[in-house]
Amino acid sequence: MCPILQTSDDQRLVLGEEVWDLRKCFTMALSDSESFRRRRRSYGAVRQEPEGMKGRNAKLASESATHAKGKAKQVEEFCLRILAWNIHGRLALKLTDEEIIEMIKANDITIFQETFLRPGDENCVDLPRGYSIVSMARPKTADFQQAWGGLAAVISDSVEYTVRHDLSAPDMIVIEFDALFLIGVYLPPPGSPWNQWADTDPEQRLEQVVTLCSATSKYVVVEGDLNGRVGDKTPAGAPLGRCSLDPVVNTRGRWILRLCKDCGLTIVNGTVKEEAFPGAFTSFQPLGRTVIDFALVSNALVDFLPDKSLRVRDAADWSDHSQLWFEVPVRGAKRYRVPKPKSIPIQLGPETDLDRAAARLLTLSVSAEDAARQLYGPVTTQSDPISVYVAATCRDAGKPYSKAGFALYWGPSNSANTMLRIDQGSESRGALAAVLHATMLAPRDSSLTIYTSSHYAIRTYCYWAGEYAMAGWPCAHADVLQVAANVIRARTAPLRLLLNKPQLNHHALAAQAMAREAVAKPETQRWSLPQVDSVSLNADHAVATTIAIPKVSTTIPEADEHKKKTPTEISVDEVEDPDDSHRGRRREREMLRKNLLDR
Repeated sequence: MCPILQTSDDQRLVLGEEVWDLRKCFTMALSDSESFRRRRRSYGAVRQEPEGMKGRNAKLASESATHAKGKAKQVEEFCLRILAWNIHGRLALKLTDEEIIEMIKANDITIFQETFLRPGDENCVDLPRGYSIVSMARPKTADFQQAWGGLAAVISDSVEYTVRHDLSAPDMIVIEFDALFLIGVYLPPPGSPWNQWADTDPEQRLEQVVTLCSATSKYVVVEGDLNGRVGDKTPAGAPLGRCSLDPVVNTRGRWILRLCKDCGLTIVNGTVKEEAFPGAFTSFQPLGRTVIDFALVSNALVDFLPDKSLRVRDAADWSDHSQLWFEVPVRGAKRYRVPKPKSIPIQLGPETDLDRAAARLLTLSVSAEDAARQLYGPVTTQSDPISVYVAATCRDAGKPYSKAGFALYWGPSNSANTMLRIDQGSESRGALAAVLHATMLAPRDSSLTIYTSSHYAIRTYCYWAGEYAMAGWPCAHADVLQVAANVIRARTAPLRLLLNKPQLNHHALAAQAMAREAVAKPETQRWSLPQVDSVSLNADHAVATTIAIPKVSTTIPEADEHKKKTPTEISVDEVEDPDDSHRGRRREREMLRKNLLDR
């Protein structure tokens, strides 16, 4: 025999004067080896070959292996890498683990089954850069119980694809490529109450979709947990025989065999296209090990599948199902490099006077106390305080015909006791108006203490009014606050706002009763906002000595301090682990415990 001649375009084997395409020799070698295996089964032993034939067969086998290696390299460039895995829930949690992320990066498409996601949850999960997720979750339940089932496909952006939402359904996704349809599916066990989340029996739905896709000119690939056992049966018409460690055939398994026969599909598990021989177990349950996760392909695609293209990998720490790693040579699924997004430089226009003013404003740090001091002015006189109790109330709040009222109670039988009514007002406006009215009635040079049950009124005058004034009064009841600020600025003595509880103070109860009466009686005098020009604001602070105390003050903080609830101390040892009736929960338990300890 002549040695192999290599050219830049092809490899050819020169045998005598005839030129044989190496691919034809490879096919002949496979045929020879297949017939040899048949003869071995027939005779029960291997016949002794002549010495010359030994060398010839050895060389052919070596050349075939060399060509197979080169062919595998060529196919690798166009292999669509698919992973199907029943992850048994908590997908969002497991996607935070680096091992799962690396597994996703090693594939073009990762189909997770039994994700336990609700619709919309996929928008909250962490994904590696360059990957997108499509979820086919079951509908939300009215009672918000634990979500079950569900399927999600994490797809590389470097692959061109189309999600066929018109063919997809809860627990099933159909992805179309140039040359094939990929169907990822989770079929619940027979007898499951599928009518709670679907209108069509999942078996019937899958059969309809596979039949429709098989009727096109494209190949069909089905991967997922089908919850059926086919034993070592081979679908009628399939080009490859099967062996399996699981000998049982059940009703769902017979349905799978019939589906493969009707749609021209081959079960890859247990064939020479699977890495393990015979076919590996895929499900590990308390009652035993089974093969219920499958890869099905069109019969016409089988010849293009490289040997050991299906790898069943155990994931004992994560799930009670094995992972199905599958490589499908499809030219239309050629990967391309995802371009990195280019950063667009920010181009700013020339700086203006307004920009410089805004920059200076941002560098200023004015506290609420400083803002209030600038708004109200200094204190120059101080005396024994005059006390008044104010109250406000409202009826039909929020409606066009709402009525509010407020009252000032200076003491029993005091002629200054006042109750006024505000049409189309609110309790908040009434409380602010009560403070304004009391401030106008009290002498400017006398310290004034106002008792009110309104947190809003106290905090507005003591903490927020100064900041509102600096911002141009972008607040509710700005008209009342502006007049009140001018009145307080005209005072020389301090104003103190204190919180009271009406049920514990007779004066406060009296003020509250008067406010309710003001709302109940239509003939009550109406309150109108005083005009700023009508208020005499001629207080002269320049000639007096300033007293270093706030003009308006209170004893309550700007915001309530929420009572910190003492968390219930839970020992990690007391936490009940997830159901251990299935294997594959160790990593899940570790992550849950870590979350508990890091809270």
